[in-house]
Amino acid sequence: MPEDLYCRDLKALGYQYPEAALYWSILDMPTRMDADDNGIPCETVYSSGEVVAFWGEPVASGDQGVADIAAWVQRWYENAYLTGDPPEEVIGPLQIQCRDSGPVSPGTVFVCRGVPQTVHEESLDTAGLLILVLDPAGTAIWSAGTSGPGTTAALRYAYHVAPKGLTCEDLLDPEVNAGLFSGYASPPDDAFFLSMVYWYLEGMPPQMDPDGGGIPCEHLYEDSRLELILEGGPVPLYIR
Repeated sequence: MPEDLYCRDLKALGYQYPEAALYWSILDMPTRMDADDNGIPCETVYSSGEVVAFWGEPVASGDQGVADIAAWVQRWYENAYLTGDPPEEVIGPLQIQCRDSGPVSPGTVFVCRGVPQTVHEESLDTAGLLILVLDPAGTAIWSAGTSGPGTTAALRYAYHVAPKGLTCEDLLDPEVNAGLFSGYASPPDDAFFLSMVYWYLEGMPPQMDPDGGGIPCEHLYEDSRLELILEGGPVPLYIR
């Protein structure tokens, strides 16, 4: 597609809002498609219902914002690599850059860029950090890699095209095409993290959290693994 289209052009061509948001994301989020630079393109061209259906309801207020979470993640990398004994499976050190803004709440999920500050044998490319906020204090867990979504819009588009109403077992079933959220053939840490992201994007459906304890799919994973991930920090990379 041409790289100079505006929101009105995409709508005139028959593209729905998710495709317009993905186009904007792929082109590195040009200002011409997001005049107020709030990280949400084409708000004046498509209906508010279409915009909210794609991005989810905005968080009205909160004790923490995207910038606070990014700073928390940045401090984690700085502390991990200042010790001289960083985890071998974790990419770093990284300079965290986030285009999203505004308040967050438990369950907020967004994507930042991690720009490598040193040559790393696993990857020389900018990593995408898929970040999930766990609590009001801003504890977060994240998955860093070069093959996942590079922007929040790309993450939201992946959810837009994924099947809805899946169960924890569905996400591990090789016969179910869960797209980005499939844990099949993934390490258990990744599979559990992706099931949490899917659960939050789905609106925390009870079929994924049968005991109502606020932790989805826990019956499929070891308690020690869950405890480690829920402490916050990066999900082990396992070279992906």
